[in-house]
Amino acid sequence: MKLEYIELPDNLTQLLKMNFWPGHPSYRKSVNYILEQNDLFYTYKNFWNSSLPNNELFASLGWPLFREKLTLSVIKRINQNVENVDYDNFISEYDILEKRFDDFITSGHSRLFLVNLYFFVLEIDPFENIPYKKINHLFEKLSKKVTRVDWLIIMCVKFIEYYDFEVVISSVDESRGFDFLLENLEQAQLQDFNNSLLSYATSINDSSFFENIKKDYV
Repeated sequence: MKLEYIELPDNLTQLLKMNFWPGHPSYRKSVNYILEQNDLFYTYKNFWNSSLPNNELFASLGWPLFREKLTLSVIKRINQNVENVDYDNFISEYDILEKRFDDFITSGHSRLFLVNLYFFVLEIDPFENIPYKKINHLFEKLSKKVTRVDWLIIMCVKFIEYYDFEVVISSVDESRGFDFLLENLEQAQLQDFNNSLLSYATSINDSSFFENIKKDYV
């Protein structure tokens, strides 16, 4: 599976990387940021024929529904091919997926939504082509909840592509982690792995992963 760079609006991806859980210390900062994104609200209001002020619109919908409706309006603006894709089905399938992964990720973040949006715009059906049952099995081995779940999913996708799943799961079970899997990649696989991470990083404008990979993921 080839993961490539796609162009997504920076302010949309920034929103999907922020925490919108009301109990989080950065919640008010996140809300203030979103209310300042007049271009996103313009796109939303134009698409959904709304005239409400920004704060009333956001308050009336709440973050999850606003996120879904805003994302649809934005991706249809930047990619006309999306007209041929069933976004409603994407959302219904995503809601099921989110419930399955809820125990493994920190509250308030939308990085699970972000990585699946990336697949969606890349025209990869995440619910048909991403091995989420196997990934879910790997996540059951986690000792703590994760925030950057999107990066972990990208790595799992690639490792499951390169290795028999038994090798991946045994590496986790035996506490060898991703170091062992990385060290045993063939040169072409390692290049593809690095290119995949860089493509995702540039697509969502996020280099923080590379600064934290040793601490958080290996």
